[in-house]
Amino acid sequence: MFALFLVLTLIFSKYECILCFTLSAYISQSGLHGEIHFIQKDSQVIELKTDLVPTLEYPEQIVTWSIHEFPVDYSKIENRCDEKHLGKKILDLENLLGYLTIPENSTASWDLPVKLTGDNGIWGRSILLKNVDNNMLSCATISSKDKTIERTAEARFHYPISGSIYFRWIAATKSNHVDMLIYTDLYHTRPTSGKYGRQFTEHNWKIYVTDIFDSKADNNEENCNALQLVYDPEDKGQGKGIGDVDQRVGKAHVAVDVTKISQKATFRDFELSALSSAIVGEQRKLYVVIFDDQHGDSFLSCSKIRLVDHIVTGAVLRNREIVMTQYWKYEPTLINFTSINSMLDFDLNYNIYDLPPHPKMIGTSEYCSTTGSLYDPLHKKSNNIIPPPGYGTQEQYPI
Repeated sequence: MFALFLVLTLIFSKYECILCFTLSAYISQSGLHGEIHFIQKDSQVIELKTDLVPTLEYPEQIVTWSIHEFPVDYSKIENRCDEKHLGKKILDLENLLGYLTIPENSTASWDLPVKLTGDNGIWGRSILLKNVDNNMLSCATISSKDKTIERTAEARFHYPISGSIYFRWIAATKSNHVDMLIYTDLYHTRPTSGKYGRQFTEHNWKIYVTDIFDSKADNNEENCNALQLVYDPEDKGQGKGIGDVDQRVGKAHVAVDVTKISQKATFRDFELSALSSAIVGEQRKLYVVIFDDQHGDSFLSCSKIRLVDHIVTGAVLRNREIVMTQYWKYEPTLINFTSINSMLDFDLNYNIYDLPPHPKMIGTSEYCSTTGSLYDPLHKKSNNIIPPPGYGTQEQYPI
């Protein structure tokens, strides 16, 4: 009977872990490989687990760690972990847990008094690690391990305001984790007369809906004047609709000179939780409208809100399928290798080159020589000693 109880307990424990709501951060930088997980064990306890491996070059490390306001922009191939990009520190893990020491804490766990989602939650933020000996940085976006419960939409602006507003949702109904974040990163594309000495301008902004059920509405996207209705499906009235975002989170900041000071910002707006399904199901189109800061009733710019689809690309080489997936630019690209023929499962080196092979050369011995040079925009190969495959972290290699 005891043996049966033990087996059932182990099975239940394993099943329980599968159901745990988990946020993850994937690290490969500055001498550290691996993952950091934040796991909701029950309604009261958050477990932080590390699974990190140091490189041979940095076998022992003492690291400060903290949670920051913005996710990591993986489109930046240099200095993406600078604090000016990650925003202010919102949680100091060093004060709560002490230094992260490697290799002692390479595989370890702690109970953490934080929330994963909701007010003061860490979902959608970033984790920053800093080596105290050499100041090297590594960072990662904190996102759901289960990608099916996250959704992203974007309103992209071009003129006279450029940049993007991202809407980000998570809905883990089984564990009752629901959250909604807005990220804004906007700047002026032309001189802003009368604003010299100012770092930003402030603008009212709202979500509008087209008043026609017409697939051709996309053709009039640049004509902001065609928009007349603030999105208010519950008919709450002026200034109270779902589309009255500025009434709940405040005005949008637009940088006067983005090369000097960015005006990135993050907002949490639970009223927009229903917007996720509306973008998919609504026959009418939804737009973000930004108003002129001097003339409050005049539209300055508008952009349609579009769902951000994950990008998948890949290739088949020597009976191996390589699939690369990126869910949005604030998460890393995940690479999956699959052997089509298990009998040919041997180690190979893979490199990405500048050009696709020329189709006219297919079937010839020169086919692969038409791909140009190794894709290396930062000239890593010519300027540095490259570690052997698997012995370094991602920033040490050509892309």
